[in-house]
Amino acid sequence: MKTEIISSFNNLNLLENAADAVRKGKVVAFPTETVYGLGCSIHSEEGMKEIFRLKGRDFSNPLSAHISSLSQVEDIAMENDERLDLLMKHFWPGPLAIIVKKKSNISDLMTSGMNTIGIRYPDDELAVKLIEAVGHPIAGTSANLSGGNSAVEAGKVIEQFNGRIPYIIDGGKSKFSKESTIISLVEKDAKLLRIGALDPILIIEKTGISLLGL
Repeated sequence: MKTEIISSFNNLNLLENAADAVRKGKVVAFPTETVYGLGCSIHSEEGMKEIFRLKGRDFSNPLSAHISSLSQVEDIAMENDERLDLLMKHFWPGPLAIIVKKKSNISDLMTSGMNTIGIRYPDDELAVKLIEAVGHPIAGTSANLSGGNSAVEAGKVIEQFNGRIPYIIDGGKSKFSKESTIISLVEKDAKLLRIGALDPILIIEKTGISLLGL
């Protein structure tokens, strides 16, 4: 397979080609403000299986939904939550992943059989343009082999996936070069699952939400 590298913000034709590949169930690599990701259509189980295969990833490790607008949350999350509204208002787009209960239309393959799903709204122009061009959220995870370090620049993605996926979108070095912070809203009490690029103290200060695990 020939891998095409998309490196221009203005090359919308190539970006549309990558989006078309995603809609057809293919996997592409894309930048975010945290680390690079591998993504496929949220509606394509074949694409999800390919992500697991490419990474050498266990199926018990779920993928996340990547969105390009707040309105897309309604298609993914089971119910409205005041805490979710606060987090979205203050920190999306941005380096925060939020875990919520998923709607039944979301593939169990994507969530490893769980009734929950992580959602990301990346603060990266190319990532958002890609998702917008696809027309719906994409299922994604970090663009590295399972167990390896997350890629923060396209060169590392090329080293691992050149010739294995149709498109790699080069957005330069990731702004934070660090994984997103993860918060779960599944239980009554919000829980901090991972400290990443977003300081959890800032989350508490901005929203008043208490975080277990801090």
